[in-house]
Amino acid sequence: MADGTNGGLASNYALPTLNRTNAPVTINARTVGLSASKEYDGNTSLSGKVTITTDVGSETLTYTGAAANDANVATTNKFISAITLANGTGGLASNYVLPTLNAANAPVTITAKALTITANNDSKTYGDVKTYGSGSTAFTSSGLVNSQTIGSVTITDTNSGGVNTASAGGTYALTPSLATGGTFSASNYDITYTAGALTVNKKALTITANNDSKTYGDVKSYGSGSTAFASSGLVNSETIGSVTITDTNSGGVNTGGGGGTYALTQSLATGGAFKPSN
Repeated sequence: MADGTNGGLASNYALPTLNRTNAPVTINARTVGLSASKEYDGNTSLSGKVTITTDVGSETLTYTGAAANDANVATTNKFISAITLANGTGGLASNYVLPTLNAANAPVTITAKALTITANNDSKTYGDVKTYGSGSTAFTSSGLVNSQTIGSVTITDTNSGGVNTASAGGTYALTPSLATGGTFSASNYDITYTAGALTVNKKALTITANNDSKTYGDVKSYGSGSTAFASSGLVNSETIGSVTITDTNSGGVNTGGGGGTYALTQSLATGGAFKPSN
């Protein structure tokens, strides 16, 4: 003891026997700080996601049984609804107490999980028509949790590859959007939509030179600009202007032997409304 004020002299006083009866001390448990943050995983467990602050030196605590009151990203005022403190490094759980568990004292932040939705690739033949739109299941996804599902998406034929006049040899984007249905909730995911590709393949087209005849000794000549042919496979009311006919075995010359047959070979179709590249 030491001298005090108002005439108090330490020498006039004596300490009692220092024990729990004569000199009791009460130490109240300290309230910890709580918060939690995690990426959406479809459940309320907060295992490994809680931050506990003791504000006492380097003392730390651990915990068990932590859970949030809600699992969804969009729900407001989420909080740690259950947790049990446990001893940590230098920190004894018995020296601490939980705050009232509410959104102010034990807030929980749940961020959206990355989800990628990719439209399936597709193909068609030039001249065919393919339509796309809502309600499509022609897609794959990566990132769903807890066996959740997506019902359908909208597929947009971004560059009109599905129309009958889309050129062969090109690839056209099939762009997904507006995932809906199934058991997932779009608000729990950060969705990236990835386009698939529609490939337009060439259409089979057969061009056949017309048969012809002549009398021995006559001369028949062939070449470019001929319309002496038939075709099978044109679409969209397209036409062929002409072809080149080659007298492959020289049957058209005046010495071509009677009774023989000689190939008339067609090539180099051109003109009209068709495009050979299709």
